[in-house]
Amino acid sequence: MDDRPFRRYLRLLIALIFVPAIAWCALEIGLDPYRVFGLSDFNRRNFEPNTRYLKIHYLAAEPGRLGGYQGFILGTSRANFYRVETAGALTGQRFYNLNVSAETVEGMYRKLRWLIANGNPKTVVAALDYNVQFLGIYRYDDPDDLLRLDHPLVSGMSRFDFYPDYLFTGAKSLRRVVRANLITKRTQYVFDVSTGHGAAPAWDEDMRADPAKFAERIKPAPKESGRMPPDDDAFEYLGKLAALAAGSGIDLVFVVNPINHDLFDSFDAADYLAWEDRLAALDRPVWDFSGHNELTNDDRNYYETSHFTAAVGDAVLRQVLVRNGAGVGVRLTPGVVDARRQALISAGALPND
Repeated sequence: MDDRPFRRYLRLLIALIFVPAIAWCALEIGLDPYRVFGLSDFNRRNFEPNTRYLKIHYLAAEPGRLGGYQGFILGTSRANFYRVETAGALTGQRFYNLNVSAETVEGMYRKLRWLIANGNPKTVVAALDYNVQFLGIYRYDDPDDLLRLDHPLVSGMSRFDFYPDYLFTGAKSLRRVVRANLITKRTQYVFDVSTGHGAAPAWDEDMRADPAKFAERIKPAPKESGRMPPDDDAFEYLGKLAALAAGSGIDLVFVVNPINHDLFDSFDAADYLAWEDRLAALDRPVWDFSGHNELTNDDRNYYETSHFTAAVGDAVLRQVLVRNGAGVGVRLTPGVVDARRQALISAGALPND
């Protein structure tokens, strides 16, 4: 029996299946939207890569590099605007910014655990966000979210599970990264792995050109619907984070970010104060810059209600990294939180229970 037609059919079938797959993988590696393969430098602007991966990879890439940093900044993308240059000038230590988009408290704990195991951190600023990190509805734990997968060195995930996901990110992400880098005229986002900072050049340009007009684009945040008590899991990891730092002799400072007054007003006041009650009970300093103050009430200090400018970040760092530093932040204590509660009751914003 002549089996040559069958063999030809089999070769054709293999070619139809594997050749396109290999070509697609080569395209994914070449464009490398999330910049996890490191063989291409195509994505330089306007498409956010996986900074969770890139920062740990950068710190671990060369022997001795991680040990050259004594200070670290942890938190969500809001913590991006705590400049490492400012922190370094205030402390005399070399800082790296490990903020990542939609960071969780668990994620901060895991990163600090990795830093301690592999480096020599002395000072850590851990920035806290009520709505992103402590409300269960804001959890980001989707294993298919390629932007927010931690580096295997931090997560413990197998590299054989991590990298294959990035070989098939989909046509949509490839179209977006091509458009962002080759077609979009203005540079709206760039990332500097050597400092850990992202930047928004187009927004900065518009802000410098006309601060008042730029501030007009800030719209009030929608009111959070219903009561949403803080997530206990986040507080469990917050305690672990504090204990880990204390056990390693690290100067850990918690900072409640100076979010815009409109976003602050969107929160349920009772839930927010209950959250601050628990923060005040921590055996670590917690500096609160939220609420209504000269920084948060000025819309010219914000890109939108969520993210403040580096000038605001500098003001926060000057207060928390310089002992007895003056500023609008307050050291959270049970007495401070109770005074806020009484003030809100007096203003009619809270019922007098």
